[in-house]
Amino acid sequence: MGTYYAMTCEHNQEHLQKSIDSILIQFNKELSTYDPESLISIFNQSSDGIQYSAQEKLFATFLETLKVSKLIHSQSEKKFDPSLMPVINYWGFGYEGREVVNGIDSMKIDSLMQNVGLDKIIIDTDKKKIKKLNPHIELDFSAIAKGYAVDIICQYLDDQYIQNYLVDIGGESKAKGFNQAGKIWTVGINTPSEDAALTDIFSIVRLQSKALATSGNYRNFLTNEEGLKYGHTIDSSDGFPAKTDILSVSVLADKCILADAWATSFMALGLEKSKQKIIQLADIEALFIYGNNTGQMSTWHSPGFTQYLLQN
Repeated sequence: MGTYYAMTCEHNQEHLQKSIDSILIQFNKELSTYDPESLISIFNQSSDGIQYSAQEKLFATFLETLKVSKLIHSQSEKKFDPSLMPVINYWGFGYEGREVVNGIDSMKIDSLMQNVGLDKIIIDTDKKKIKKLNPHIELDFSAIAKGYAVDIICQYLDDQYIQNYLVDIGGESKAKGFNQAGKIWTVGINTPSEDAALTDIFSIVRLQSKALATSGNYRNFLTNEEGLKYGHTIDSSDGFPAKTDILSVSVLADKCILADAWATSFMALGLEKSKQKIIQLADIEALFIYGNNTGQMSTWHSPGFTQYLLQN
């Protein structure tokens, strides 16, 4: 996944690390676009999709990620769309490598957008096949995979009867129980500024039996030779980097897979539409940091987020 993972708990760390490493290795074999032999890469390179394995367990992660993606896709006005892979590659944020786009080709983007849309992928349970209705469609689960990996590791820890832990993969976190001091776990939300240090904390959140995921463009962006700065969140309606007033959004949910997916969705939806959407969503809370009309940072959070805020 191109990032770190960190896990803190009260049990034998070395024993757990070996098991967690093996879980993440298997996870990458299904969902990593940087591994040409992974399931997702095989699907992306296929012309009509892939057949289920006779051992369906090998496909469980891929299938569940696709199913949840389709759900969030329908709930987010199609703003969450992992089939944007061809366009993400064009803008230099995909598996083809980070390459700045100079001289933006609108016709090229329009052409690539013909190969985008989760409705072009069908899960055929009768024939045990994940079908492509368009041979050029590709998937990229980077906006949901870290969160799902957190959930999988937490489930493993639960199965080991571990009562107190904090799991973090690249900033997506989930906690249970209490820390070593017997207090509720706390997680910091970074100040969303490109010149802020990783230790520059904007807010502190209490995390107990909840997951927290943050999305923002302030670190993952490119600048072309014309001086245009663009972020990695792509608008599924036109294939261009999303123009948003949100600097970062942090989402609380019971499952990290949902927190991760909604954090990306809210970035693409924008602040006002996101406020309306949260009202409709059960068990989803969010904190938005955005730029106001004076150029300063302002915040808005859903009412349910208040009880988790330790410090702002």
